[in-house]
Amino acid sequence: MATTPIPTTLGPTTIPDTEITCQPIEIGPISLRSAISLSPARGRDTTLDASFEVGPIEITVSQEGYCQNIGISDNQISLSIDIGGSLKVGVIISCDTIPISVSIIHKYIDFPLAQKSNWVAWSKIGIADFTIDHSNVAGERPLDWPGMVYQVIKLGDSVIAYGSNGITIMSPKDVYWGIKTIRRIGLKYELSVCGNDYDHFFVDAYNKLCHLSQSGLDVLDYSEYLKLLVNPVVSIDWDLGLVYICDESLGFIYNMKTRSFGSGPSGITGFGLLDGERLVVSPVDISTPKFSICTDIYDFGTRKPKTIQDIELGTDLTNKLRVSIDSRISNKDDFRQSRWVLVNPSGIAHIPCYGIEFRIRVKSDIYEYLGLDYIKVSGILHQFDYLNAVQ
Repeated sequence: MATTPIPTTLGPTTIPDTEITCQPIEIGPISLRSAISLSPARGRDTTLDASFEVGPIEITVSQEGYCQNIGISDNQISLSIDIGGSLKVGVIISCDTIPISVSIIHKYIDFPLAQKSNWVAWSKIGIADFTIDHSNVAGERPLDWPGMVYQVIKLGDSVIAYGSNGITIMSPKDVYWGIKTIRRIGLKYELSVCGNDYDHFFVDAYNKLCHLSQSGLDVLDYSEYLKLLVNPVVSIDWDLGLVYICDESLGFIYNMKTRSFGSGPSGITGFGLLDGERLVVSPVDISTPKFSICTDIYDFGTRKPKTIQDIELGTDLTNKLRVSIDSRISNKDDFRQSRWVLVNPSGIAHIPCYGIEFRIRVKSDIYEYLGLDYIKVSGILHQFDYLNAVQ
């Protein structure tokens, strides 16, 4: 076997280029941990301690209302929201709004009385007992309109049932009561009626003042003023013949004798006598406005246009009196009120105003007794012809 000797000396050697491709080197999470030590050791400084506590967020939901004539008051519904967790040092916590869904489930309860809210019952004669028995004297019956019966008031030989959706005359027939509905418009408020055996006054749902007597129903209206009242209460001073229509902030008076209407004190809910002393009932402080009146609508006997020039007042008080005129061209239009004009010492106010129908307003700037005897109007009739002179 032949052998080849290995040279003892190596000459220059050439190595070809080689390309090496490497992926990025990934380094996992790095946490820095350290400890602080003091030498010599010190005790805990309690003044540097910090703590906080978040209590529960309380939300109270309650429900109240009326189911026909049965009052309902639910117990309070309590919701409790807690925020929990531990303190994270150096960590920002961002929370969105917490959505809350609340649902109230009503359990149906059968109220027999609520189903008879438009019924009227009568008792045995002379006994406040409404139980229906074999005597067949006490009884009950529904009215022919839905809603609730607010009040039943005697009128002559009948009684009048006032409710939320109608007014019915009930007349006795043997041991029963016949009904005759005279108005299918109810009261504005359950206390918006007052009356005795001869006269009833009430405010209906359309804010109209009405007068009911044995002669029939008379719609007095004044709704443009009474619509300003919230839950008006009607009360009557029978000695003076004044009907008060009031709420807590406003009030009006209707005079039964003169059939006039004007502003009045607010808050009045009733009148009475005790030991000869007149008493006025009110749940709030009574506020009395300054004197102010407004006449009925006048066209002075002709539908031709007219211009009022002067207003003369017959009164013993002419100081601080002012006059204004409401006017309109058609009875389908709303009235337009003029400016207030001061009455001179002779009781005359110069206040030109054009129209076909008019209302005269008078007010006083001071609190003082005022007696008004007459109102005289001077003006010009336009489009005058011979037939007007003959008539």
